Amino acid sequence: MGYSLAELRKDLSNRDLRVQRWWQGLRWRHANAVALSAPPPDPALGKVVFAIPLISRRKAADWDQVQANLVATLTSLRRQGDGRWQAIVCCQDRPDAVAFDDRVRFLPYAGSDARYDNHQKYAQMRATLLREETGAGYYFQLDADDLLHPGLVGYMLSDNNRQGYLIDRGYMLDHASLDLAVLQPADSEFPEATEFYRSCGSSSALWFDLSQGADFATVLARRGNHRKVARNMGYFGFRMAMVPFHAAIYVMNHGDNLRQKRGKMAGKMMHFDVNPVTDPARRAEIAETFGFAEIFGARASD
Repeated sequence: MGYSLAELRKDLSNRDLRVQRWWQGLRWRHANAVALSAPPPDPALGKVVFAIPLISRRKAADWDQVQANLVATLTSLRRQGDGRWQAIVCCQDRPDAVAFDDRVRFLPYAGSDARYDNHQKYAQMRATLLREETGAGYYFQLDADDLLHPGLVGYMLSDNNRQGYLIDRGYMLDHASLDLAVLQPADSEFPEATEFYRSCGSSSALWFDLSQGADFATVLARRGNHRKVARNMGYFGFRMAMVPFHAAIYVMNHGDNLRQKRGKMAGKMMHFDVNPVTDPARRAEIAETFGFAEIFGARASD
């Protein structure tokens, strides 16, 4: 993972250089060495906690569409073959279209929406997790419009490396047309492709273990940008593994993508021109696997 001049300038302005992260990670490993050396918890008791920030109704271009996107994301979670997961949805406004329950909970956010507020919402969800959870598992920041492979939770909890997971293979979906493109390491079939985690924030699961007293609040808070998660977690001694299948779909062009609001969609949409999934059999397999018929209804069969 390169370190561009733009990233260096941004890190300088934020007083957040690599050497600072390295030093913080070194100090954390030393302070938590005893807790981390304790026997691992029973893997059967692990879970994946999805943290989902939602744009406020006032800031949304179309609140009904925002809710529909969230319902699609939650449907992909409810299709997981392994039920050991929970989701927290954090927003100023409670979505009427969502059936909240013990597995999918709503966390009201009282802060202002005058500026981009996802970071503050993530902080509130992490604080809730750390206050209420006593076990171990994986913390996954999930955008309120993306879709996950139904086997993702089961894979992570069965493999259970107690380090973390990164999604480098997945797809991009044009919400308007249902066109598909690959996001993956470049190969002979898709020589211009790029890894999923470079484009989409719904791409990493960070290990936490609150049973032995280690300071995982610091680790989760230092996740950072989705392109730098593996590097940042490495400073704390965690070596994230790649999920060995196309594990997620980055959904674009529905009207409330952040890049769309900022007028920066062109760079993302070009993937549909250079890395399209055109094979009918593969498109049908992706649609079946990710549940397009259930999520998109009649549109999925057009």
